[in-house]
Amino acid sequence: MIHNLGQIIVLYYHPEAYFRIKTLARYKQSNKRRAARKVLGVTYDAIGIHYAEKWRLPFTHVESLRVCYFNRIGKTRENFVVNLPFCATELCAFAGGVLDGKQTLRLRELINSLNMFSRDLGNILDKAWSDTNQFAKQQKVKIKKRSLSEIAATG
Repeated sequence: MIHNLGQIIVLYYHPEAYFRIKTLARYKQSNKRRAARKVLGVTYDAIGIHYAEKWRLPFTHVESLRVCYFNRIGKTRENFVVNLPFCATELCAFAGGVLDGKQTLRLRELINSLNMFSRDLGNILDKAWSDTNQFAKQQKVKIKKRSLSEIAATG
């Protein structure tokens, strides 16, 4: 819920800088990260991480901001618990067989951090699909594994 913390802080305390960043990103066909660095000298992500640490937010909150900023999967149990939701897209795409290259790399990082084989992850996801399918039948909802995976994988 706080992934946009840096952007919110800039919008609240420096609205003129926020709108310059937004304009620069839109018309120069740049991304927000580069535009913020050009206008502020720092990214929204770095601002969010800085204030989350300064305000002594819980480890899981600060770490979730780092996950978004550095686009990485944690190796410790605490990091894994924090980072697993960030792999939901990849897990859904994997379950439905619709992974792209970037998703494959992130999923490989997840599997390595869990110290497991991809077939084991496949078995876990098959069980999850079986439970989901059974629930859907009880609710009289028709779903297909691939369709559900494609919807979930696109966010």
